[in-house]
Amino acid sequence: DPGLAACGWGVVKDDGRVLTAIGSGVLRTTTLPSAPARVEDIVEGIADVVLRYQPGTVAMEAYVQRWSSNRASARSHIEGARVIGSICMRLRALGLRALEYPAAEWMRAIVGPRTNGLSAGRAMRLRLHLTRDPPEHASDALGVEVYHALLMRLLVRLVASRQTAAHGLVSHA
Repeated sequence: DPGLAACGWGVVKDDGRVLTAIGSGVLRTTTLPSAPARVEDIVEGIADVVLRYQPGTVAMEAYVQRWSSNRASARSHIEGARVIGSICMRLRALGLRALEYPAAEWMRAIVGPRTNGLSAGRAMRLRLHLTRDPPEHASDALGVEVYHALLMRLLVRLVASRQTAAHGLVSHA
């Protein structure tokens, strides 16, 4: 969940049956004086997480924001793009690529419709069997990771079923 003031992160393990939260947190940079210093702090914080947990893949919330013609919105777009681009470059240097998912996509699939009253934090607590709701940005990061893990499970099943059908191993009884 990349952002300039707060960047959530989450690490989820998938053993094929159960998803488990291995770690999560929020990198906060609100006390740093300049945007470049804040971006650098976030990027190095994410690099520390990657080096500590050694994930096989990285999924992140895509930076999608409605465009507005006011200056504050333009600055927000630039800062968000700077954070995403810098994180992606650092991940590449570590041998990883980030897969990005729009918030609306993963939220709809993992949390459900907005009308159900379920927050991302509560959804992650229930899905990952946590003792309490993760902090706001960390819950979003965990949600993206859960969504990615579930998509990868579906992809593996789809490929396996196509390979089975291609080899004539489907029973026609």
